[in-house]
Amino acid sequence: MADDALTLLERSLEAYRADPAAVLDPDALVQAARILIAAVPEALRPSDNQDAWALALRAPATLHLLRARELGSDGDADAEAAATLFGIIQRTTPAAVPEPLRPAVADPARQDLISRTRGVIAWEHHIAVLDQAAASAGSVAVLAEVALLWTAALEQTPAGDPGRARYWARLAAAQVTRFELTGAPADLDAAIGLYRRALDADFSGAPGAAVRAGRQHRARGWFRRAGPAASPAEAAGPAEAVSPAEAIGRDETTGQAEEAGGGFATHDLARASILSGLCDALRLRSERTGSAADLDAAVEAGRAAVAAAPDSDPRRARMLGNLSIALRRRAEQTGSLPDLDAAVGAGWAAVASTPDNDPSHATVAANLGNALIARFERAGSAADLDAAVEASQTAVAVTPADHPDRAIKLSNLGAVLLTRFNQGGDCADLDAAVAASRAALAATPKDHPNHRVIKGNLALMRRARAERNGPGGSVADTGPDGG
Repeated sequence: MADDALTLLERSLEAYRADPAAVLDPDALVQAARILIAAVPEALRPSDNQDAWALALRAPATLHLLRARELGSDGDADAEAAATLFGIIQRTTPAAVPEPLRPAVADPARQDLISRTRGVIAWEHHIAVLDQAAASAGSVAVLAEVALLWTAALEQTPAGDPGRARYWARLAAAQVTRFELTGAPADLDAAIGLYRRALDADFSGAPGAAVRAGRQHRARGWFRRAGPAASPAEAAGPAEAVSPAEAIGRDETTGQAEEAGGGFATHDLARASILSGLCDALRLRSERTGSAADLDAAVEAGRAAVAAAPDSDPRRARMLGNLSIALRRRAEQTGSLPDLDAAVGAGWAAVASTPDNDPSHATVAANLGNALIARFERAGSAADLDAAVEASQTAVAVTPADHPDRAIKLSNLGAVLLTRFNQGGDCADLDAAVAASRAALAATPKDHPNHRVIKGNLALMRRARAERNGPGGSVADTGPDGG
């Protein structure tokens, strides 16, 4: 399989000269994953064929290098993947590494990371790119490669190694994502089992296992250029001068490497990350099955996660968000006002812990809006309704225009504004609700499951506005809906 994958990947690289987009095809990443599973362990294991296995890594390394250059500011994860793969190649065949990259990939900190993780760091960086591709394309095939890579990481890592807990957890997260794409209950059941297995693992004292791909911008400096590379070989140079500490993503004043997203700084943070993932998976299964026991367990896991996470850790906001959703779902199931109060409190805490420029800001704000509107519907507080509108407006404002979740956030905003119009009668709220719903409908493909719901909501809003305007109402308010 690895030989076939190498042939297919080399074809993509050959096509790059005529069509730079060839390296952005998710299938090229799938072929690279199959090469990496076979080649990384062998390229690090002394043998007569070690050099040949290392050279097999050159195609995936070049793929990531070219992707990093084509993606520009969005290519950080590819830059890290290329650096680590060339770092493995450097060990046995340094002449195969493009000359401008040699000092950076030979840096002792990066080489130590490769050794400590037995090469798993190369798979982690490739997985970071696969995750991005799966999110943008909704590809089950890409997610299958993610699962295979995490399974290979577990096989590569001996029993008792503290890194195994994180690999179990990341494999579980991949299963949750697969469930969200396919709706297959078996994926969700598997994820819950994997999270519990991770909690049973011995991971106390585990160090951060990888450079945080999502927060590194320095490695990308190696690949900057003025225009498209004429060929894969040209893509490696010329490069900017980058210090070893910058290349590995280290703080030169402290000498400490940043951890990987999901990496464990302490035993408590390790458990917190896994518990929060378990909370989310149990809540999803409860929504599917109606299990009160799963929902209770989700709340318990979510509370334990938040309690274990340091206030200063940026991942705590996501944990608070997961807890807020679980509490809100339980309140919907049981009618518990204390659960709703706790859901709103966790939502506010998540917002307070999330910087305005954080990619998760929109999701955190939307979750808070959902908790506030749920409490308004139960307790009738106008302050909750106003805060829900503000949170929903923020969620829309910070979501990029081309983001796939923008339509649902616009639809939610329209619904909240309509609720406030029905309560207070402010015509500006109704007009804003219609505008938000129209934008949501325009951004939703006709074959999407939400299209009919959004269209129906918009029709109700336009009818309300026509009734408000009286017999002389606008044709736009009484005519057929678009889409």
